[in-house]
Amino acid sequence: MKKTKDIEYPEGDIKVLKRKNASKVFSMYQNDTPERDIVKFIEIRLADVFHKLLKEEN
Repeated sequence: MKKTKDIEYPEGDIKVLKRKNASKVFSMYQNDTPERDIVKFIEIRLADVFHKLLKEEN
């Protein structure tokens, strides 16, 4: 089970994902972007990481 600290202080690919996108997500939030759009943005970035990892395994 993931703990809050795992999200706040991620490691590996999730750490890179957070570092690259945190400011964009925060900006979207500040500009009152609908939550569904923010979630979609994050989902796409997570999918990109997942596909990258799959390519590396093959």
